[in-house]
Amino acid sequence: MSFVTKLFGGKKVDTSQAQFQPYSISGPLGGVAFDRGAKTGKVSLTPEVQQFMDLYLRGAKDFLPSPAQEQFATDISAYGQGLFGEATGRDLNQLISDEYQRNLRLLEPERTMEDIRMQERLYGTGRTGAGISIDGEGYISPEVYSKNLAREQTNLGLLTDIDQMMRERQIEDLTRGISLYGMGEELKLSPYTQSFGLLSQGVGIPSLVDPYLRQGISAGGAAATAGANVASLQEKQRQSNLGFWGNLLGGGLSILGK
Repeated sequence: MSFVTKLFGGKKVDTSQAQFQPYSISGPLGGVAFDRGAKTGKVSLTPEVQQFMDLYLRGAKDFLPSPAQEQFATDISAYGQGLFGEATGRDLNQLISDEYQRNLRLLEPERTMEDIRMQERLYGTGRTGAGISIDGEGYISPEVYSKNLAREQTNLGLLTDIDQMMRERQIEDLTRGISLYGMGEELKLSPYTQSFGLLSQGVGIPSLVDPYLRQGISAGGAAATAGANVASLQEKQRQSNLGFWGNLLGGGLSILGK
């Protein structure tokens, strides 16, 4: 019944109207455009928005550190690491002993003069031979005994102070080393962190036109749906015409055939 189709079927339904074709949309911030032939799309920004984006991108580049800044950060970090390592490896006992002996040497001239003055005083009073027993091992004058006892107490206090000072100094240097190392590492990382932040904000600006993209897709989808509905109705009408004329001609041919 191809002749029936040619005579009564009419033109073949145009289904291109049912194809999805997104709409190009523009607005105050920019827009989206589609090349339906090449099946490509392009996002554009208004000059003002593009300039704003360029400022972010230039700022991101400007925040990148120079070689001198990177070296400065590396030096601080290395110094802190070295200080921490040195403080950790200190021989505190040896340092305390050396400092203690150094202080005793500083006190020696004064103590020597003190001994001389005491001996002169005892000699002047005729009491150089008078003394008391020290643990049954000999005699010593009360003045000398008191002096030696006072010096031992002074030495013990000096040793205690030096021990505390050395240990506090070690803790301070350990703390400073950690702090300086952390500062150096932060100085290395911070410019890149700030640059990345600006870059992320800059490259995110084109997303401001995403609503236009969604509108264009939505409009294109709605048009395609409407076109499909129209094409469907046209095809149903065409098929109905073909059926009607086909049945009518078919019945006539049957009569003639008899």
